Amino acid sequence: MGRGRHALARLPGLAVLLVANAALAQGTAYLVSARAEVRTRNLQPGSLGAVTNEVELRPVAGLLWGGDATRLGVSYQPVLLLRDPFALGPVGLLHRALLAFSQRGALAAFRLDLDGSWGITDVSALRPADTATPGSIETRTLGLVPYVRTWGRLGVDVTLTRRTALSLDGGYQLSGSPEDLSLPIQHGPFATTRFTWRPDARNTFTTTVLGAHAEYFTDPTLVQLAPVPDPLPPEGLDERPIVRTHRSTLVQGTQAFDHSFDSRTSLGVAAGVAWTREQVWYITRVGLTQDTNITESLFRELLPVASATVSHRLVAGGALELRATARLGPFSDRFTGNIYERLEALAQVRWRPTRLVEATGTGGGGWAVNIGRAEQVGDRIVYGDARVTWTPAPWLAVQGDARLAWSEQPSYGIPGGLQWLVGVAATVLDKGAL
Repeated sequence: MGRGRHALARLPGLAVLLVANAALAQGTAYLVSARAEVRTRNLQPGSLGAVTNEVELRPVAGLLWGGDATRLGVSYQPVLLLRDPFALGPVGLLHRALLAFSQRGALAAFRLDLDGSWGITDVSALRPADTATPGSIETRTLGLVPYVRTWGRLGVDVTLTRRTALSLDGGYQLSGSPEDLSLPIQHGPFATTRFTWRPDARNTFTTTVLGAHAEYFTDPTLVQLAPVPDPLPPEGLDERPIVRTHRSTLVQGTQAFDHSFDSRTSLGVAAGVAWTREQVWYITRVGLTQDTNITESLFRELLPVASATVSHRLVAGGALELRATARLGPFSDRFTGNIYERLEALAQVRWRPTRLVEATGTGGGGWAVNIGRAEQVGDRIVYGDARVTWTPAPWLAVQGDARLAWSEQPSYGIPGGLQWLVGVAATVLDKGAL
């Protein structure tokens, strides 16, 4: 019961629908929820005052059909953001729809996941993108921008023997802003193969090979160049890059080992190598005319991959969970299109003094490191947040949140800056069988 209440505090998400209603899935189950958050943060792009005040509404409506073998879940999860509502500031509405289907047999299980978003979204270093790896925080803050995302994945999990399993999945994604070139639309396929061997209850070996390809819609033949400025600059000062377009490919292989020392302490380590290929076009206007110059560069790199995660759970005035992760590997920047080596670190403490209260503290950062081409070396972000959640009833959660981040991007001339956010939110939920 306590674990279900804490899941309520982390709504929305289709995973919550599939997990929270598992006991009700012998037919048709429903879940409806609504989260309202009021927050104040440092001045954001397009805001009207000395600070930015926001009201965000996140309703969720979902249905789950099926039983243990076959399940189909659908969910609608829009986000309505009112920025500076008392001053009639900008409004952002992002629609999001999700579908999950699974078919489980004696030795294999098939999965289909679809996720689509369209509308206006808030892009900020304090609001991690749903496309990023958990624990990854991006440096850019653009404000409210038009956004579209389609993501689909088809997978199969096969039990080979009592101790081995094979997982295969592949899909296609498209995401970005159709109007803001600071968040260009990119699209392409991805695939992952994962082999797992569990020699005993405490040890797991996992071999993973993944590949992804991304292309930008800003193809050299489709780019609309910016107009010649008025008044015209002096001759000789007008030659400058207008836009860069990318095609990037990533292939990565890793070997991971996870060990459980006991029921409370575990350690995971992984190492591998990644191969990247980037095809970059530099489109430049030359002189004071509409003439353009297009140059092409091709880069190939081998980059190291390594990670380590340790977790520990103990009872000290309540349940206390500690987790720390560090990883080094290629990072695909959705703003620039570059793939560069990045070091990321994350530490988290979660404390449940009672089954009604949960407190979480998180700190971490991301640093572009000087390995390989290092196109964005010097870019970095350091962040932290604190969250307290109170669940006085199974249908209600109240949450207080404070977040802080400092970031800079010298590779693109963006100076360092501090961002902060404080807010309070309430979530109500109802679920049951139909």
